[in-house]
Amino acid sequence: MASISHLAAGALCGAIYARRTGTRPLPAVVGFAALGLSPDLDFIALEMGLDHTPLGHRVLTHSLTFSVIAGVAIGAVVAPRAWRALACVLCVAALASHGLLDALTANGPGPRLLWPFSSQPLQFGWHPLPGTRSYQEYFTPAAIPVFVGEALWNIPLLVGTAWLLLRPGRAHGAGGSPSHE
Repeated sequence: MASISHLAAGALCGAIYARRTGTRPLPAVVGFAALGLSPDLDFIALEMGLDHTPLGHRVLTHSLTFSVIAGVAIGAVVAPRAWRALACVLCVAALASHGLLDALTANGPGPRLLWPFSSQPLQFGWHPLPGTRSYQEYFTPAAIPVFVGEALWNIPLLVGTAWLLLRPGRAHGAGGSPSHE
């Protein structure tokens, strides 16, 4: 899969966080977009010969277990106390969206969403997201239709993100304090 879906899902989480907390939107959107893409850093394992281990592509970093543990840890570290629960939930969502979107992708084995409880790759029965057959193809002209198809598929996520960021008013103002405190 091209990276647009991962970035768009993460960006939507960032827009929700910025909207709810009244924080600056750009850092939130960029940070959460990067978080949504980050499970693909496991491609480094390909170069290190670790692809058939838990560190390989679409195993550990694509699992829901990793999403929960890493998402809660990241949210707890980066968010102010008043917004920690929201940050944790959205960090988990951004990370989990990666593996779930990969399970909707054509070509290649699905992610191991249930690792370490199961090593079985999982794919949903519907594959609306185009995908390349390999990382090598990802960087060739053959990937252009993949990027175009994925960009079109992501229009609702991108419109939702823009709507959250551009509509007037903020839930709690620039201070970022929830109204119940």
